[in-house]
Amino acid sequence: MPIVYNNVGKNDKIPKYRMIKESIVSSILSGKISPDEQLPTEYELMERYGLSRVTVRRALDELYDEGYIYRIKGKGTFCSKNSEMLPKNQREDLGYSGYKRLVERHNRKHTRVFVMLKTEPCPQKDAEVLQIEPGTSVFVLDRIHCVDDKPWVYVRGIMHPENARGFEAYNPANVSLYDIAYNYFGGILEARDKQIYVVGATSELAHYMEVEEGFPLIACDYTSYLRKDSSMTRFESAHAFYRTDVLSYLPDYV
Repeated sequence: MPIVYNNVGKNDKIPKYRMIKESIVSSILSGKISPDEQLPTEYELMERYGLSRVTVRRALDELYDEGYIYRIKGKGTFCSKNSEMLPKNQREDLGYSGYKRLVERHNRKHTRVFVMLKTEPCPQKDAEVLQIEPGTSVFVLDRIHCVDDKPWVYVRGIMHPENARGFEAYNPANVSLYDIAYNYFGGILEARDKQIYVVGATSELAHYMEVEEGFPLIACDYTSYLRKDSSMTRFESAHAFYRTDVLSYLPDYV
């Protein structure tokens, strides 16, 4: 793996994790590491640099937070696409959905639970949002965002059959749509066209959200757009259902 070495440990004034990070960034920006190329494992980096797992992990965590790398559970860490083209304020949001940012801002633990991925005919309302024919076969992706291991938001996403074509191949059970959109489609998701209302939990929602049927939930329908350069395409028609007794805040985009 062609990573540039910057003599980690030579300058004691610079934290060692930052020197590892800058070495990897240099290799990415110079093209020595290509988009989607796998990086060395934590253990391999520990061996190369002679540093602890904590130090190596901090460097990788910052690279992930800034959008230079992405992770696939069970496979490893990979170089992101187009990271050198994004300003830092945009890179900082990569890998962090609005849900995760909000939960961590309140010093709580965020986890995402995969529920199901299936195909079904697109309902009339979602077809209008996605601007496709009703009944078109679409993927439906359901997931739950938890706060301190309690269900907080149930999200059902109806994926655009063309603009999101192939997303299912990138392990949406373990990889967020934000990461998939950036690393595989080369764009950033933006939520728009929001509608907010209150509903009682259906029997299905009550089961997954661990509440009684009829429990009041805040619902938000929105459209996820894929932004690439100056273009915006419809990517997902989403329906989110919130338990405000778990966390009484909604993401900024809602």
